[in-house]
Amino acid sequence: MIAKKPISLLLCFALPAFFLIGGLVIAGLYGYRQIPSLTQESGMGFLPEGFSMTLEEAASYTVWLTVVPKADANEGAEKLPPGGRLYIFDEASGRELKLSQWAKATKYVGDAKSVSLGTFVTTRPKQMVELKGAGFNMPVPVSVAPTNMKRVLGVVLTLLAIVCVTLMVSITALIAMLHQRQKTVEAALS
Repeated sequence: MIAKKPISLLLCFALPAFFLIGGLVIAGLYGYRQIPSLTQESGMGFLPEGFSMTLEEAASYTVWLTVVPKADANEGAEKLPPGGRLYIFDEASGRELKLSQWAKATKYVGDAKSVSLGTFVTTRPKQMVELKGAGFNMPVPVSVAPTNMKRVLGVVLTLLAIVCVTLMVSITALIAMLHQRQKTVEAALS
């Protein structure tokens, strides 16, 4: 009986490493393509001057205050100046849209830090809204971005699924390769 040559230990780890690296590359490419669209802003401008924008879909939107670092401190102002107030109007009807402030959120896009001022809901597609400010004299940069938690959760769950499947396939391949190596070593010794 001719004994098979044992699989080298390096080869036992090469195939699982290939699966692991391949899966992580796929997850990285998916994240690279999907994550920037999650931080896309619908419009931005300065308060108290105000600005208008057309919101493409009926959805929930968050108003973000871009934090500008002060020259004499490391921290920027993370809220509107004292006495400052933000108003959001539907341009078609002139009605004020309610700004809900549930919890303060922070987001980082590159080096820019933004804090949420609240969310509002639009009722129809292509709705034009106007943001205005009152009670402060310095220009304050704000932006509006869609709040789509379903989409964010979908991207996060897809990334987790890719990583979990990759890990499972890699571990399974490692166990199978080590088991095959053990069988050929035992066969060669007997």
